[in-house]
Amino acid sequence: MSTPLQPTALPEPEPDPDERRSADPLLSLLARGLEFWLRKRCEAVHDLELHLEGSMAQALRGQLQAVRLRARKVVFQDWSLERVDLCSEPIQVRVGGLLRGQSVRLEQPFRVRGKVVLTGEGLSQSLASPAGRPLANHLGERLLGVTPLESVRLLEERLVLRAVTGPGGGLVQVETRVELGPEGPQVCPLDGRAPLLLPMDEAIRLDRAEVRSGLLELGGEALVRP
Repeated sequence: MSTPLQPTALPEPEPDPDERRSADPLLSLLARGLEFWLRKRCEAVHDLELHLEGSMAQALRGQLQAVRLRARKVVFQDWSLERVDLCSEPIQVRVGGLLRGQSVRLEQPFRVRGKVVLTGEGLSQSLASPAGRPLANHLGERLLGVTPLESVRLLEERLVLRAVTGPGGGLVQVETRVELGPEGPQVCPLDGRAPLLLPMDEAIRLDRAEVRSGLLELGGEALVRP
């Protein structure tokens, strides 16, 4: 006679790490404090998502394994970014003041890795801003022989720069591609002229720079100073 099959108890599912962190009141407080700190440093931020990695014991010591950030429509230091996707290295946060209702304070500089994406409209706005105008003039003088730039467009895999030669003058333009050269990001005219190396903040190191599907994508790491 065959033995009837006994029902097998299924193991309880492991709690999701994100759910454990969201249930941790200290990590939730840190997330709100960091979000407030980020919004104060930016002129605009939309659709901001923060994910903190770490344990309660680490948080009590002011330590976080990493902070992951995703945001859209960010304006940071006059640069209009369509998308931002970053992850930090371990960071140190001063917790005592936060528990007393004060703003979050970061202990020391830290690095972040990830990418930012700019649209043609966002790049045009950025280059027309006070922070971007020196780069716009550099591009105009070296590639078009005239400033200021009249417009910037991203078409498929090309960056198109345009300027007007003067009052009543004609429109001049140059089509380029953006790539990462041995010394950093550069703009390469498609008419065969030598590439133009772009000046970079020493706190930023890129390992990717390209125009793809009408978007400018930059990837790498940056040093964040509190």
